[in-house]
Amino acid sequence: MKNIRIPWKRMLSILYILVTITVVLIIGVTNNSFAQLGEAFRNFDGWWLALMVACVAGYYLMENYTLWYYLDSEKHTLGFWTSLKVTMIGQYYSALTPFASGGQPVQVYYMHKHGVPVGIGTSAMTVKMILFNIAMVSMGIVGFVINFNYFVTKAPAALPFGIIGLFLNSALIVFFWVMFFNKNFSRRVVRFIAKLLSKIHIVKNLEKTYEKIDSVLEEYFVCIEFIKKNPKKMVWLFFATLFQTACLMSVSYCIYRAFGLSGFHPLQFIALQYLHYIAVSYVPLPGASGAQEGGFVIFFGGILPDDKTYIVMIIWRFFTYFVSIISGGAVVVWETVRGFIPKDGELNEDPKPEPDPEPESPEGPADKEE
Repeated sequence: MKNIRIPWKRMLSILYILVTITVVLIIGVTNNSFAQLGEAFRNFDGWWLALMVACVAGYYLMENYTLWYYLDSEKHTLGFWTSLKVTMIGQYYSALTPFASGGQPVQVYYMHKHGVPVGIGTSAMTVKMILFNIAMVSMGIVGFVINFNYFVTKAPAALPFGIIGLFLNSALIVFFWVMFFNKNFSRRVVRFIAKLLSKIHIVKNLEKTYEKIDSVLEEYFVCIEFIKKNPKKMVWLFFATLFQTACLMSVSYCIYRAFGLSGFHPLQFIALQYLHYIAVSYVPLPGASGAQEGGFVIFFGGILPDDKTYIVMIIWRFFTYFVSIISGGAVVVWETVRGFIPKDGELNEDPKPEPDPEPESPEGPADKEE
């Protein structure tokens, strides 16, 4: 009988998220925010609600499109629904892990199950991550510039968080940009990380790990050569990613308008949301829970009325975070039952390719029995 492996890390992540929800609910009860929910929703503008839902759907669809487009460029096209499932699986695992680090390995594993080589899947995830960070930092800088007066006069506490977030995310882009185009540097960095992990007994067989690293990097840099030769496609992917992030960052503005609030320019509001996202992204907690909610109050407290800040934050958090857990979790359960999602610990093993079909005999396939 096999030993049952308990996914402690995932359970702790879920527990932490539940604790955060409990704290937020307690705050809502103690400041009478829930008593105002009914009245607030009665005055909710249905058109802005529909636009908000469209923004959430647009974010997921564009995430799906950018993945499909890259794989299609590498001649490894996934079907629409398969690609969408990869997207939602990634959203689920990213929501439950610090720095959203858990989504990409599972996505690579799942793509491999559908015929995408590990190197190309890894390349796709890396390209998407770099483009996402470039889009976020670019708009974060815009948000910092056009909202500087707002920070100084109404949200001075948010200013240092915004600066630190911009610095850390910019440094990450520079690091990956150098690693992205320098094969020898990439190998040295990854081997150095593997060696550190071996010293703390996370990596057990260092030589075998080095072999895996070299194998994946060789395949990975074949894809990088393609990227270098197709800059137009990368520019297109960047603008698609920019539109994707704009959908996500527009959700809070739609809620703001749905409550009949106005007076803050939409570009300023959305650019401020970019900066808020960047400011809390370096918090090493699942979904940056706690930091996201607290940061929202710090960044938008000077815009939203006191009696609406909590309600807007709750609705925004549900549609930009918990929808990923709910919808992605449903896909994960279904695909786990089908055997496509790896169980805990399987990601440390080499994905096993499908066996080649047996060759036919010289006489051809055997006749079927009548």
